[in-house]
Amino acid sequence: MLLIATGADYRKLGVEGCDWFEGRGVYYALPSPRANSAADRRLSCRGGNSAGQAAVFLSGQARQVLLLVRGDDLYKNMSSYLAKRIEQTPNIELLYNTTIRRMNGATHLESVTLSMARQGGSGP
Repeated sequence: MLLIATGADYRKLGVEGCDWFEGRGVYYALPSPRANSAADRRLSCRGGNSAGQAAVFLSGQARQVLLLVRGDDLYKNMSSYLAKRIEQTPNIELLYNTTIRRMNGATHLESVTLSMARQGGSGP
C-alpha cells in the first residue's frame, strides 16, 4: 500500500491521477486508525512544514517514510527544529529536488512516478 499525505492544508497536488486516488491512497489529513493500518507499509509525504509534521507522526507508524522535497533545502520552508528532527529520524528518507509526476494503480494507489531535477554540473 502506498499512501500520500500532503500535510494539514487542503491543497491538491495537481498531479495526473490525484483526483481519482483521493480516499484510495491520497489523503489530506490522516486519522490515527488509518495510520495504524499502514504500520508495515511505505508512505510518502511532500515537503513543507505541515508535511514535515505528518512525516514525523507517520515515522512512528510506518516502516519507511519518504519525504519529497521540491527544492534542495529542507530548512527553507520548514522550522529548523522540525527539519533537525526529520534528519535524525532513521526511517525518514529525504528525496530532494523531487516531485510526484503521476499516480498509478487499478483500484487504489499502488505507485507513483517521480520527477527528479538534475543536480549541478554542465556535463558533455
